[in-house]
Amino acid sequence: MTTTTTQKILAGAIGLAMVISSVAGIAVSLANAQVAASFSRNLTVGSTGADVTALQTILNSKGYLTVAPTGYFGSLTKAAVMAWQAAVGLPSTGFFGPLSRAAVGGSSTGTSMVPGCSAGAMFSSTTGQPCSTGTSTVPGCSAGAMFSSTTGQPCSGTTSPGTGGSTSAAWTPDGTNGSVTASYSPIVSSSQTLNEGQTANMYAVKLQAVAGKVDLNRFDVYFSDRAWLDFSQLTLSDSNGNVIATLTPTPSTVTEVTVGSSYLVRFTGFNYVIPSGSTATLVVGGTVVSNSTHITSGSPVISVTVPTTAVQTINGLGYSNTTGVSNTNTVTLSSTGSTANILSRVSPSSPAQRIVTTTSNQTTPNVVLGVFSLQSQNNTANLNGLSVNINTTNAAGTAPGPAVASVFQNLRLIDSATNSTYGANSVGSTTTFTNLSINLPTNTWKDLTLEADVLQNVSGVQSTSSLALASNDTTNIVAVDQNYNTPTVTANTSSSNGVTFLTSGVSVSNESSGFTPTNGANGVTQGGTATFSFTLTNTGNTDVFISKVPAVALATSTTGSVGSPASASSTLTFVTASPTNYAGDTGTAPSSGAYDIPAGTSRTFTYTGTLDDTGGTSGLRVFSITQINFGTAAATPTGSNVNFGLGSLVISTSLHS
Repeated sequence: MTTTTTQKILAGAIGLAMVISSVAGIAVSLANAQVAASFSRNLTVGSTGADVTALQTILNSKGYLTVAPTGYFGSLTKAAVMAWQAAVGLPSTGFFGPLSRAAVGGSSTGTSMVPGCSAGAMFSSTTGQPCSTGTSTVPGCSAGAMFSSTTGQPCSGTTSPGTGGSTSAAWTPDGTNGSVTASYSPIVSSSQTLNEGQTANMYAVKLQAVAGKVDLNRFDVYFSDRAWLDFSQLTLSDSNGNVIATLTPTPSTVTEVTVGSSYLVRFTGFNYVIPSGSTATLVVGGTVVSNSTHITSGSPVISVTVPTTAVQTINGLGYSNTTGVSNTNTVTLSSTGSTANILSRVSPSSPAQRIVTTTSNQTTPNVVLGVFSLQSQNNTANLNGLSVNINTTNAAGTAPGPAVASVFQNLRLIDSATNSTYGANSVGSTTTFTNLSINLPTNTWKDLTLEADVLQNVSGVQSTSSLALASNDTTNIVAVDQNYNTPTVTANTSSSNGVTFLTSGVSVSNESSGFTPTNGANGVTQGGTATFSFTLTNTGNTDVFISKVPAVALATSTTGSVGSPASASSTLTFVTASPTNYAGDTGTAPSSGAYDIPAGTSRTFTYTGTLDDTGGTSGLRVFSITQINFGTAAATPTGSNVNFGLGSLVISTSLHS
C-alpha cells in the first residue's frame, strides 16, 4: 500500500470520527434545547415570565430577535415569532399557540427554531447550519439551558440596558472608590387604585453614582400584605421599561418579616452597572391577580416601601454599600371599576436643563420646552383637551420674566407615535389645547412633546413648563374612555427642566476632575491637590468672557463629615487656558482680567487648588464646581451662568484614613 493511499485511509477515518463525534454532540445539544424550550401555555403580546425569556433566548440565538431577552412579549418578539413561523411553514400570526409550541418543544416530536430543520433533523436542509440551539459562554450553562446551574445568570449573557446603566453577566472591578446616593422618584404616583388583572408601576427610586461606577446587585421591596395573594408577578425595570429582574410571588419566594404586616420581596441574580456621574431610576411594577376572593372593592390597601438598607451595591474596590429611601407609596386593590384612570408624569425623554442660543434678527424654531407622559389605567381612553402651564423668569430664575406671548409663538403639542401635531388655542401662562384626538392605550405611557418657536431678540429669560392635574380633573384634561365614561384622574404636578434663552450662550463639555493626596506628619492623608478641567464653547454670535480670577469665574462647594478643631477647606488658586491667548484677553491670571471666547470657538480651562483638612477626623470630603459664570463684557465677565450638567466636576475622597 502506498504512502498516499495510507494517508487517505487515515484521513477518512479521522474525518469519520470527527463527524460521529460532532453528530453525537449535536444530538445532545438538541435534546437539551428541546427540554429547555418546552412551553405549557400560549404566549402573545403582553405575556411575561420565564417561558417568554426562554422563547426570546431561542429566537435571539438564531437571529430572529436582535435584542436581548427581557421576559416581556412585545412588538419585537411578535415580529420575530412571525418570521420564524413563516420560515418553518406555520401560519405567520405572531401568536405563539399550540402549533408553535408543538414545533418548538411542547410535544414529543419537537423541532428546531432554525429555518429548514424538520423534526429530529441534525442540520438545516436549506442553510446547512446545525439544528441545535448550541451552548452559552456563561459559566455553568449547558447546551440549551436558560440559566446557569452555578451562578443563576441568564445563559444569554446580557439583558436590555437601563437608563444611565446597563446589565452585564459579570461585575468587573476597576479600582475606583465609587458610592451611590438614593432618592425617592415621583414618576410613579404615591397613591393609586389598581384593579384585578391590571399591570402598573408602584414605586421608583433614583440612584446616582459618584466618584466611580457602582454595581446594583440586590433590590428589596417591602409590602404590608402577603404579596402572593395580591400579585401574579412583580418586576424591577428602569424608567424606559427595560426589565432587569422578575419574581413570581409565592410563600417561598416572599419573606414574612412580621406576620400580617411586613413582607419582603428581594430581587437578586443580576448585575446592573451605573457609571460614575450617571443616574438610573429603578421602577417596581406588578400585575394584580385576577378573580381573587382576597380582593374586594377597595381592599386590601397595601403600603410599598424601599427602606434605607434595601438597595445593595458594590463599587470598583469591591466594597459593598446599602442605601434606600424612607417614602411610602400606597396601592389600593379593587375588584371593581372599569372606568379609565389617567396618570401623568414628566417623560424620561424630556430634555435636561440647558441653554438655547437665540438670535436678534429671526425666530429660533422647534424648541422643545418639555415632554410629558400620560397613561390610561383600566382601559383605553381618548384625550380631547389638555392645559399646560408655562412660567418665565429672568435667566437666574429669581425674578418674573416677560409675558409668555412675548417669548414664544406657535406653541404646539406633538404626538410622535402618530406624527400628529396640534396647535394651541392661545399663547399664555396657561396654554390650552382642544380638538385633540390622542389615543391613550391601557397601561402604556404616551409621550406628548410641548414645542414652540422663540421670538427674535429674546435673551436673559428662563422658562419652565408644567402639567398640573387635580384629582378627577375635568378642566385641565378632557378625555373619554372606551366605555364613554369620563376618566378619573390621579392628582400630580409634573414640571419640566428649565430652558435658558441667551443671545450669547455657552455649552460645557469635556469635564474632568482629579485629586493627588498628600500625607501629613502623622502619615495619613489630610488633603491634597485638586484639579478640574472643562471646555466652554461659544454657541452665540458675539464674544463671551470668563474671569481669570477663579473665585469670580466659579462657584464651588465643599461638603462631607468634618472634624474639630479644623474643618475642611478648599480653594482654586491657578488657572490655565487652551488656546493660551486670544486678542480679546485682558489682565493677568489668576488675579485680574478675563478670557475671551470668540463666537463659534471653544477654550479649555484647567483649574488647580487645594483641599485641606488638617486636624480633621476620618470621613468623606466632596469638593465640586457648582456654577460657571460668564458674561458679554471683559470688564464684567459675569451676569450669566451654567449651574447644571456639572456632575463630572466633583472630587470625592476619604481623608484621615
